[in-house]
Amino acid sequence: MKAGLLRDRVRIERFVTSDDALGAAKKTWQLVAEVNCQILEAGTGRDYGREYFAMNTELAEGSTRIRVREIPGENIDPAWRLVDVDRGDIYEIVGVQPTAQRSDYLLVCKHGGAKR
Repeated sequence: MKAGLLRDRVRIERFVTSDDALGAAKKTWQLVAEVNCQILEAGTGRDYGREYFAMNTELAEGSTRIRVREIPGENIDPAWRLVDVDRGDIYEIVGVQPTAQRSDYLLVCKHGGAKR
């Protein structure tokens, strides 16, 4: 993959649970890496997403493909998420696909809609 295509920057985060001062479970996101990436498509149109109503609120959920380079020592887990550093958009990883070059991954993500 050409470095010039990696124009976006995202934080890759994993979900962790720890105990707070009182011993109660505390759920947080832990930074795995901050990397350059290529956001290939984003949208909420007919081909990329869906709209639905929940609790009298219209929610639009979009689908996005994001290409990232391999992270040494880490295997990307679909339970992780990506956060766009510039816009603050949150992408939930749906699938992880190695590319033909095997040095980068194509992440199929969803964004918008109801948050988990």
